Amino acid sequence: MRPLSGLILLYFNAAQRGVQMYLRPIAGIEAIDEAIGRATEMGKPILYVPGLSTIGDVATIASLTILGRVAKKVAEYQTPLLVPNRDPIVYTIAEETVRQAILKRADPTPSTKTAFSSSPRVSSPSWQV
Repeated sequence: MRPLSGLILLYFNAAQRGVQMYLRPIAGIEAIDEAIGRATEMGKPILYVPGLSTIGDVATIASLTILGRVAKKVAEYQTPLLVPNRDPIVYTIAEETVRQAILKRADPTPSTKTAFSSSPRVSSPSWQV
């Protein structure tokens, strides 16, 4: 256990000193960027589903983080983004995440829709632009 701790501390100190380290790119993130580019070229909207869970689920929080990255790219390419939600709290956070990405762009004209359908009893989602 000690050699592993020493190795971790060695890399930690090197990172604090500013030594350039190689971080392997995540293939899934690169695939998302490629998919956004293809949708933009074809003129199709992007459908991003953050999941069916509540905000208490770790996967939903991770998905909303990825939504921020997707929304930045979509705002840059001015591609329509559709984000359907089931939970009202996830809806609010997703809407604000997309809004912040759009506002960071120089020309903040919204090209996104966030849908909310609360439960199976509600059959029609309400769209907000």
